[in-house]
Amino acid sequence: GGGSGMSEIVSESQMLTRYVEAVVTRSRLIAAIASYDSIGESIDMERPQDCRKLVRHMVAQAMKELEEQVEEQAEEQEGRRGQTQIATERGEIERGETERIRELLRARARAVVVQFHREGTREGSKREGGAEGGGGG
Repeated sequence: GGGSGMSEIVSESQMLTRYVEAVVTRSRLIAAIASYDSIGESIDMERPQDCRKLVRHMVAQAMKELEEQVEEQAEEQEGRRGQTQIATERGEIERGETERIRELLRARARAVVVQFHREGTREGSKREGGAEGGGGG
């Protein structure tokens, strides 16, 4: 849901939203499930607490990544101006507004989990190889 009279702040929140969408992906979810598998914890998508576990895992990963990325980019491009996105992301983190980012990440992670679950149940036992590569960079 989005409120109407919010067109002025769109740019900043759009940037964050785009970032969140890029970070919390299906392949990230598969990686999260795999990491639980590797410690012998099987994840059952039917169980709400397992879904919450996955969401938390993805959010933690994304936050860690964001903070590392922001630091790296800031170091790399210290001399350059006009890096609004980096400034915004860095500002978000430094102002302690990580809560807002976390909220966005949580919502996105939940959506990804739900969608993945739906697709998984629809396909049933017909399992296809997950060779869906995520871009590196």
